[in-house]
Amino acid sequence: MIRLFVPDPLSAGAEIVPSPEQARYLLAVMRLGVGEALLLFNGRDGEGRAVVIEASKRACRLRVETLTRPQATPPDLDLIVALVKRARLETIVEKAAELGAPRPADPHPAHQRRPHQCRAPPGHRHRCRRTDGPPGPA
Repeated sequence: MIRLFVPDPLSAGAEIVPSPEQARYLLAVMRLGVGEALLLFNGRDGEGRAVVIEASKRACRLRVETLTRPQATPPDLDLIVALVKRARLETIVEKAAELGAPRPADPHPAHQRRPHQCRAPPGHRHRCRRTDGPPGPA
């Protein structure tokens, strides 16, 4: 059975007018006629069985008879990636996107730097000016 994406909301009894390109695909390429069935989906309402109710040379109208499947929510995936070379990281991110991972996660966000704490003994006249590393010479 033909499955077609439409941006319109799907509900039982709704009439859908496909775009001219979609109408051409249904009528000229797939050779559907009045009364023939197909499946419509929009990514929000799920999938519905529709019937061609009107067909002309360049346009058609479809009526949704029933909703056959509710919209399934994909699993929430997080990809945690170790630090690798740039070319390999790009490939990993590309494949993760193809699998549906919404965002790759760095296992060391911002490298979790801690502010420097001066380790000079009490009473020492040393003034530490560094804020991100070990204490330096005075």
